[in-house]
Amino acid sequence: IFSGHHGHKSGVLSIDWHSSGTHFVSGGMDNTIKLWSLKSDAIKTAIERSEKIYPNGWGDGSDECFDPVSEQFPFYSSTNKVHTNYIDCV
Repeated sequence: IFSGHHGHKSGVLSIDWHSSGTHFVSGGMDNTIKLWSLKSDAIKTAIERSEKIYPNGWGDGSDECFDPVSEQFPFYSSTNKVHTNYIDCV
């Protein structure tokens, strides 16, 4: 979950990934663009675990659910003074 005090204050309308897979950018109804890093160990672990999930739990047959990780500080954030309307394409 990418949100929090410095995250989007309203709905996210668009995201796009950097070709390296280490960052993504999001644009939203709060008229801002956020650049997020996926380099922290907690996020890397969460992504790896999420790739192993099956509809009935983990691939090992257990009923363990995926635990989300919260990231509250984007790598970069524009202000709503730059954009005067929703950011629906990034």
